Amino acid sequence: MKHFVQLVALTGTCVLLSTCGGGGGGGGGNGNERIEAKPSPVITADNAAQIGVEVLEVTNDAVNLGFNTDDMFAHFGFEYPQSSASSGLIGAANAGAPVIATGAQTINCFSGGSYTLEVNDADGNKQLSKGDVFSFRFDNCQDPDILTKGATLNGTFSVTLELVTAASPYEVPAIEKFDYKDFSMQDINATGSEGERVTVNGDMTADFETANSSDDLFTTRFQGNALTGITVGSADDSGTVTLTNYAVTEDEDENLKEDRYVAKGTLDSTLIGGQVTFDTPQALKWQFDAAYPYAGQELIKGKNQSALLIDVVDKATVRLSVDADGDGSYEITLDKTWQQLADENGLDIE
Repeated sequence: MKHFVQLVALTGTCVLLSTCGGGGGGGGGNGNERIEAKPSPVITADNAAQIGVEVLEVTNDAVNLGFNTDDMFAHFGFEYPQSSASSGLIGAANAGAPVIATGAQTINCFSGGSYTLEVNDADGNKQLSKGDVFSFRFDNCQDPDILTKGATLNGTFSVTLELVTAASPYEVPAIEKFDYKDFSMQDINATGSEGERVTVNGDMTADFETANSSDDLFTTRFQGNALTGITVGSADDSGTVTLTNYAVTEDEDENLKEDRYVAKGTLDSTLIGGQVTFDTPQALKWQFDAAYPYAGQELIKGKNQSALLIDVVDKATVRLSVDADGDGSYEITLDKTWQQLADENGLDIE
């Protein structure tokens, strides 16, 4: 089950985590609303695996949403308009820097539907710079380049530029703030019937490469106040998740041929019966060609300080240590393979 928005093809830099999916209709949100306290489940041996899987999946999907949104910003913000004779907002790139103009334009999607692109060139310099805003409003947009055939995008997301390099949407370092308003994707199954529909509301700030200047280490950080995903599918594949005060950092290390992943925040999910907090005492580490981490720890806390420590033993095995009474001592230890978590609890982070 996907909790946010998943594209079929990526043009950007997503390497560590699989692409992410979206659809549906929700109540809106700008990330600045008051978040009410939610009940928390007591973590026990019976629910530890499901809670651990949910935290890993949702943070994984949030990273994918960030990379996918950056890809859609480039795809619908620059590649489409430059190929559309009807668009006067985006001019041909000069030395990699496109010419932009304030205004709004509705553009037909390749396989049906349309989207409206609205550009606010904040300082009027006709180049990408801090404060510029790109807003996208989709109306049953179908695009086989990035979506399953027949899948549709609806709703709105916007990109506010906070840091731009060389006036280009493709250069780093860069910082982009994403805001989602009922942004959704209706997926299509292989049989042609409707699959999952996921709706996203809330905010995310994506920081590409400001943390280091090494050519061999690419650091990306996704963080925000509140991000909600509503998935509508089968009975087993429907639910609502909300991340609050969240941050996920990924390091892609070309020298070591591995990715490192650190996440922190609060997750409320209907699939686990409430709200838990999570942190990463030791970075989760993936080899580039591996499906699952080979090292690292994730710490999750529930009601009454009950806790789950996910301790990665190796690329095949993970240890779940449970402190059900919250006394700081892990009284239950469960060793499972990653494949068991996939088969028994639906883990999908490949």
